[in-house]
Amino acid sequence: MSGLEESDGAREEAAFPVADPSALADVLPGTVLDGARHGACTVRAVSRRGPAAEARGLPRGEALLTVRFGTGAESLLLVAVAAGPVGIPGAHRAAREACHSIAQSVGRSHVRLGEDIRAGRRGALKSGLSRLADRSYGKLRAQAAALGLAPDTYTAELRCLLVPEDPACALRVFFGVGEGGLFRLREGEWQDLEPPAPREAEDAEYNDPDSRLSAAGPGYGRTSDDDPRHALGRAWEVPPAGTAPSISDADTLPGDAPMGAADRGVPDPARAAAAVGGVQAETPHMRAKPYRFRATEARRDDVLLLCSTGLARLLRDDRPLAAHLRSAWQSGAPAPSLPRFFADLDVGELLGQSAEFDETYPEDRTAAAVWEGP
Repeated sequence: MSGLEESDGAREEAAFPVADPSALADVLPGTVLDGARHGACTVRAVSRRGPAAEARGLPRGEALLTVRFGTGAESLLLVAVAAGPVGIPGAHRAAREACHSIAQSVGRSHVRLGEDIRAGRRGALKSGLSRLADRSYGKLRAQAAALGLAPDTYTAELRCLLVPEDPACALRVFFGVGEGGLFRLREGEWQDLEPPAPREAEDAEYNDPDSRLSAAGPGYGRTSDDDPRHALGRAWEVPPAGTAPSISDADTLPGDAPMGAADRGVPDPARAAAAVGGVQAETPHMRAKPYRFRATEARRDDVLLLCSTGLARLLRDDRPLAAHLRSAWQSGAPAPSLPRFFADLDVGELLGQSAEFDETYPEDRTAAAVWEGP
């Protein structure tokens, strides 16, 4: 479903992007909306062109892909969100290529990935999915070179969620590269599950292997009703080139099922490669930004929200938006219809529009939510 009409509060000055008649496959709708049932879960997803792209007549620079591999209890749903650099021509191509590339790799390995998720092999998953991300970013860099572009202009921030259909498996696996947000609404409270990134290399503490970072940002660590954000988990450092990421308690959350002893150390490289069908990165660590991983156990009536930077910043910075969604998506209530979900995330209509607001939050807004059933 795409090309939905905007509400009365839409920006009338927004222009359609200029199209090339020889490249019409490149044309993207300004808004896409998707959703369906997946086992006991209900999925809703939306991607909208942001103020920066509208003002410049550029296409939506973010891509959204929801795809299921396999059938029955062994099927695996991938939700992928990618965001190209804001305001850069061609950013939408890089974002779409990032989604398609990671989906191809996950699809080829979905049987083994599903087995590892159902068995709770977090170590193998973290290491194997890191290799898939490396391979996708290697392809982006190769395409940038072929187009004569700088790697930092033909790239994307990528965020993925893997949801098995098996009703006996409650493990939800997040992985990605770059900024964005991963949130959970549980029992009426928002929790910020975003895996923290390591500090910049020039920070002296970055080189201290014993240092651990607190969650960044004002208000983190509070759990009062007026602040929906919780500080959960710890930072983990990017491993040296050529080594596999280790699994630790930083990759799980309070209340999650305990990890097996085999998942607490660095996974065996052969086993990690087999976990994703033997796929290896073409060149290790082609990512310019840190890899992020989180595995968490879902509970009945949870809402897991994956979003790109634009909406993530709004949720963290703007309490009215977080409170609005907390009220709209009350615990125990069924997932909203597709039109209702679209309206719930109509940020301009909810918060009002102003030039100052658009300058502060110019990005596209993409989000995918998973409602957990019984």
